Amino acid sequence: MLKGPVNDGKGECITLVSVISLLSLTIVVGHALMLIILWKDPFKRFRTPPTFLVCGMVLANFISGLSAGPLFCYYVISSCSALRPPYLELLWNAASFMLYWTTSVSYLSMLGLSLCQYIGVKIPHKHSGLWSSAKKTTASFLGIITFISFLIPGMLPLGVSPIIVEKLQLHVTFQLSTFILCALYAALGVEYLQQVKRARESSNNAVKGMTCVRVRDRNFTRANLMLLACVTLLSLPIMITWHLSMYGGKLFSSKTGQTASGAVTITLFMMKITLDPFIYCMRLTIYRKAFKRIFKWRNRQVAHAGSS
Repeated sequence: MLKGPVNDGKGECITLVSVISLLSLTIVVGHALMLIILWKDPFKRFRTPPTFLVCGMVLANFISGLSAGPLFCYYVISSCSALRPPYLELLWNAASFMLYWTTSVSYLSMLGLSLCQYIGVKIPHKHSGLWSSAKKTTASFLGIITFISFLIPGMLPLGVSPIIVEKLQLHVTFQLSTFILCALYAALGVEYLQQVKRARESSNNAVKGMTCVRVRDRNFTRANLMLLACVTLLSLPIMITWHLSMYGGKLFSSKTGQTASGAVTITLFMMKITLDPFIYCMRLTIYRKAFKRIFKWRNRQVAHAGSS
């Protein structure tokens, strides 16, 4: 991404640091609220294996905003200063490691969550019993996700070239995960529409049941359209700018173009992480109700304490 020191002037450095700082703050606040909602669980609806995967994704994004963002800001500030510290490369490797690892956990958690949804649509009659006895399996799956996500970023502390690690992260982790995720969402949508069609054609369904199916169909379609739109709209620009920063040496007359591409790539990554709690969680009714229940209850408690 950002290759070497940033030499585009103080104005560009201040702009980049300001944008990353704002996005990092939004990431930390948004995902902290999501962690509070999942921990408090006022309706006792979040103690399910799919929600554990959501929690893993939220926690990884929270760590990214808490570590990768500030490290990148410090790197840019140090690169723009007159006296560059000797640990500049170490600082870059640390920031890259945290961003690579947390985004890998986030994407793999999304894949696991999508697989859970697909199982729920493909075999709905076995889904409840399957996942009710799968808490240990889910915990093991989260452990496997964490281990796999360490494989490529873990090469940085071992002394492997950052360029090789970045290429592996781009082609193996990011591109492959994105393509599999889009394919899984497409299969999930097709399977769900087929299930709804079979339910409507069944003579055992009453009119009220048909209305419930249509409501679930509409809500499911909206959620998946938002998920797929977010992944596609943000992943494609990230792929383009990341490829330009990696292989655009012949396209640009100087390193400024590649540096700018790397800066845009990091900004898009942070923007995608920022939108995750709103798209994946806050748009769902149960999360909005849980948020209102928790924080309205706290407001009432404070008001009651003040009046007494």
